[in-house]
Amino acid sequence: MTRLPCILMLSLCLVPQSLALEPDTGTPDRTSRESDLSSNLELFVQGAIREGILTPKGPASVESHGEDEGSDHQPAQLVKKRPPAASVPDRVYDACDAGDAFDFTDYKGVTEYQQVYTARETAGRHVESATPASSGYELAKTYMVLGLYSEAQMVLKLTPGAEATALGKLADLMENRGAPDVGFFAQMVSCKSDTAIWLAAAELVSGREAGAERLQGALSEFRKLPLRLRSDVTLLSIPKLEERGKSGLAQKLIADFDENDFQDSPQLQFARALIQMDGGNTEAQKTVSGFLRKPRFQEAALAAMQRHGMPVEPAYEEVLLGDLMQKFGYISSDKELVASLQYALRELSARSSYKPLMKLAAQPALQNPEAQTEVRRQLVASLHRDLESSESVRNLAAIDAMIEEPDFLANEPDRNALYSLASGRAVQLGFADLASKLSNGVSMTEGVAAETAELAFRRRDYETVFALATKYIGDPSLNLLAARSAIRTHAPERLRVYEDRLEIAPDVILALIEDDATTGDWIVSEWVYTAARMLTGDEHKHRVALVAELRRAARKGAVTQTKVSVAQAPAIFNRASGSAVPVGGGN
Repeated sequence: MTRLPCILMLSLCLVPQSLALEPDTGTPDRTSRESDLSSNLELFVQGAIREGILTPKGPASVESHGEDEGSDHQPAQLVKKRPPAASVPDRVYDACDAGDAFDFTDYKGVTEYQQVYTARETAGRHVESATPASSGYELAKTYMVLGLYSEAQMVLKLTPGAEATALGKLADLMENRGAPDVGFFAQMVSCKSDTAIWLAAAELVSGREAGAERLQGALSEFRKLPLRLRSDVTLLSIPKLEERGKSGLAQKLIADFDENDFQDSPQLQFARALIQMDGGNTEAQKTVSGFLRKPRFQEAALAAMQRHGMPVEPAYEEVLLGDLMQKFGYISSDKELVASLQYALRELSARSSYKPLMKLAAQPALQNPEAQTEVRRQLVASLHRDLESSESVRNLAAIDAMIEEPDFLANEPDRNALYSLASGRAVQLGFADLASKLSNGVSMTEGVAAETAELAFRRRDYETVFALATKYIGDPSLNLLAARSAIRTHAPERLRVYEDRLEIAPDVILALIEDDATTGDWIVSEWVYTAARMLTGDEHKHRVALVAELRRAARKGAVTQTKVSVAQAPAIFNRASGSAVPVGGGN
């Protein structure tokens, strides 16, 4: 709506100023001026229609304005809704139809951005002469020989034809943000053998062994390319050649450049430093390390440093990790992130930084099976290492991660073992609540479950003991702790359940009756007391006798204080027996 006042004002500007002062409406001048005004308005409206500001209202206009269909007057109207364009499937072009799309012979002289303006003017003339496709190819090639591949892609998306498709594939390869279409370049070579340099680069980037050999045979084609294209092909190829130990071929690539070329090209400086670093040059190592500060070179620099076992400077580690986390967030593919991912995982793992690791796993660039598998593998290895460590800080970092993000290990085969190990560590550290949380929904080993229950019992967390005894129903030590917990919580119904599970043994019987005496509720079953009277050991008989005396006194009402605190129980039994042997275990 804001355009309407502007259009009206522009229209008024077209009215001759003298028209407002003309008193005689019948003079020939007035008629002439009215005719001029009409012509000017028509020209203005037609121009606005061509620019897309206005659209004609008539049979071809949007059907939603049908109320004016009977009018002979069909004025232009503001664009509110364009009719939907007919859906035309994109034509698939054969590589062999692209002709000389990869011929950059005429562009070797394009070295400055100012030359883009000339290319745009030429493109405009081609559009006026009804040859827009040709203009698109020329402008796109101009962009490409200047290293402006994204700009070239924008032009090519609006340009029809096989050449535009071929150039788009080449721009994708040079940007190196996704897997190149090796098949397309192979088909291109089958039609035009002098395009083998691009197939060689695509194969190298894709990790195919044939790429190095093909590049060796395409060096003459490489040398014919414009300077910037040669530099970018060098940057694509040399890291891959160095990974494969092809330093000789890498040196042939950079031998084609002079010192001025190196001074003006970060790509060439980096490529040369990689070759020199593989030759043992310490200064080159510093140069490569310095390229970590430049996002375009981070991946290749990290890969080279990892290959040589070079550490990242501590002062730069935090900055680099932050850069990488940002990069993982906005790049949609892990194609260019292999070394960065390995570095980030290694550093975060070494620091036991589990929250950034979990955040890393959720980044868009890593939402594919391979990346998720690698992140999960590193995470599980780190958890095992930290849970088995003697450092309590690492233990707690791993435990906290497993409690905060339980779903991340949902499908992990080692999940139960990890949670069992974590529960055991929590028990050893004295964190019963953490041990209880870790035990929920997983199967711990019986030893860890018993340790967890023992810790909960000592902390008087009897509900945790009951929960573990319900989950691990066949564990004798857990059932004894649950029975003692039932006594201490004055729960005879629960006690009957656990009594039925107990294996009769002297220590079990003594623990039950002494806890019964301590609480003063006398809720332990009579069969337990019968079994107690059948014990034969002198120490056992003495302890049974003490409990029996307290029980008889309670029944006769001779004891004024029938209940004592759990903390007082050992002292009472020891005074009565004259022995320093603890009674009943626990406190």
